[in-house]
Amino acid sequence: MKKTMTLILLCVFTFGIKAQESNENDTKLKNMQFYVEFGGPGVLFSANIDSRFNSQSKLGLGFRAGVGFGLLYEEYDYYDYGYYFSSETTSYATFPVEINYLFGKQSSPHMFEVGVGATILSKKMDLYNYNSDYNPGNVIGHATFMYRRQPLDGGFTWRIGLMPVIGTAGDIALSGGVGFGYSF
Repeated sequence: MKKTMTLILLCVFTFGIKAQESNENDTKLKNMQFYVEFGGPGVLFSANIDSRFNSQSKLGLGFRAGVGFGLLYEEYDYYDYGYYFSSETTSYATFPVEINYLFGKQSSPHMFEVGVGATILSKKMDLYNYNSDYNPGNVIGHATFMYRRQPLDGGFTWRIGLMPVIGTAGDIALSGGVGFGYSF
């Protein structure tokens, strides 16, 4: 697990350093952004970086990588000299990674994002499992279908959309997310 987290952080920093290199042809098109997202692949909250593989275009194939956290509220019953009820909340870190594609026009700030990825969990959790079996795991899958508004010259950007999530037991749930950030 530590090797996986180290690899993710190394990828994020490598792409971040590459994005800081200037290119004369890239003065108008801004294709990198940093944003925070509530819900979605980060489960509760995540901070993410998103960029395109082609530095000449704000559209096309790209990636997203982030770090976040979630909370799991569990209720359970136990018997000890009678009936008792108890609950506990567990916190955990999340590491969403994704390959995505942006559709739209180069001259428009409106885009549609489609992507697939996985979220690595710092603890074995039983997430998005709707049957009665306890089936903890360290990875959940997701897809994204999001509207994104990203200004042509950089600046404040936002996104909103739906995300089907594949839980640790293989169950599929519909989640949503909203994000705010800065495009540069």
